[in-house]
Amino acid sequence: MSKLDSRQMAFGVIGLTQLKESYIVGEYKLQAGGLLNSAQQTIFVHSLNIDLPRNVTPSRIRLPPLIAQKIQNTEKEIIEQEKNKIISILKFIKRDFNTECWQRPLKSKIISGFGSFRYLPDGRSYYHTGVDLRAQINTPIHASASGVVVLAEAMTIPGNNIIIDHGDGVYSRYMHLSEFKVTVGQEVKKNDIIGLIGATGRVEAPHLHWEILWKENHADPLSFLEAVAQLCDLK
Repeated sequence: MSKLDSRQMAFGVIGLTQLKESYIVGEYKLQAGGLLNSAQQTIFVHSLNIDLPRNVTPSRIRLPPLIAQKIQNTEKEIIEQEKNKIISILKFIKRDFNTECWQRPLKSKIISGFGSFRYLPDGRSYYHTGVDLRAQINTPIHASASGVVVLAEAMTIPGNNIIIDHGDGVYSRYMHLSEFKVTVGQEVKKNDIIGLIGATGRVEAPHLHWEILWKENHADPLSFLEAVAQLCDLK
């Protein structure tokens, strides 16, 4: 038996399905007309393979006492309602995907990568569903691409968070903000300032947790930007 468990992810999709000794999720196919599950002609397919040592020890999240206490005191029903609201938003597909080139929301060091294995103080483990970018409180956060703001709200785990709809089920999400600079329904352009870095929600220290989602699946933001760069260059 191999010493490694292979986790194969198309764009690093986190929804893992165990198949023998591999974890496999379907592929994203980027097309001139948008993002589709399947299509007659595939312009570009980008996949990401992550190999983790078997029985790897996940990194431990150390929450400040006040934050840990706040989350512990929040009713589970409220947290569940917040999760369900996010799910309902991500199911909504209205506009076409604009294949413009994307960018990072800020230029900063990555302090926690996509798909990293970690566990909470209560012992629960999980895979990191985004990329954490280091920054000081109140550093401006820029929209990764054009779209429409569909959420700008304070929640228990993500803190102050924003979701932007980019079409065809593609969304970007920005978490733990100190302040909002946009409102729901507002159209934004790439590079517009949408909020400020903070330390709200379940955090150890100030940073931006940045996610890319497609049809409710978490994607590796950096791999996604690489893929879109090849598509937008065709325009």
